[in-house]
Amino acid sequence: MKKTVINMDELEKGISIKEDILYSENNNEEVYKKLYEKIEEFDIIAKNIDFTKSVFLKCNCQNSKFYQCSFTDTLFEDCDFSNVDFGQASFLRVSFKNCKMMGSKFPDTIIYDSEIIESNLMYSNFSDMKWKNLNIEESNFEVSSITNGSIRNCKFDNVNFQKSQFFQTSLQKLDFRTCNIDGITVDVKDLRGMIVNEWQAIELSKLLGIIVK
Repeated sequence: MKKTVINMDELEKGISIKEDILYSENNNEEVYKKLYEKIEEFDIIAKNIDFTKSVFLKCNCQNSKFYQCSFTDTLFEDCDFSNVDFGQASFLRVSFKNCKMMGSKFPDTIIYDSEIIESNLMYSNFSDMKWKNLNIEESNFEVSSITNGSIRNCKFDNVNFQKSQFFQTSLQKLDFRTCNIDGITVDVKDLRGMIVNEWQAIELSKLLGIIVK
């Protein structure tokens, strides 16, 4: 994974995310090298906006929409983006650190060369998504839905996937040994090549109708 590198000294402090989005729409320009710190703006609506080399620090943007937006070399830290719709968005070299994104939607999204660290994505929805070179650590994906997706070269470390759904998404070569996968729902055909520990294997055997005594 290529790490997100941002020089904080080069950033211009943003006063309003909504105003910068409006300016971007009117002038057909990307949001570039912006620092948004401790901003609370709800119900943001953005479409086809490019955010590049920017930082969202301790921002609260619940119940917003970032439809068909792109985020490149961008950092989200200590933010609350719960119930946000990122439909058809793309994330390239993006870091989410200690963020709350409960109930957020990521349909038809692309997340490449990125990381999600110590974040809460409980009840999140990922459908028709593509993950590549994504590192997820110490995060909560409990009761989330991951369907019709592609997951390649991703690393999961102490991720809570309890009661999550994996449908039409191959788990081949993915290592879940440090993760909580209790009660997951998954197509049997997608279990092929999944890497688990001994106790996880016993739990997953129930999906095959095998009774271990």
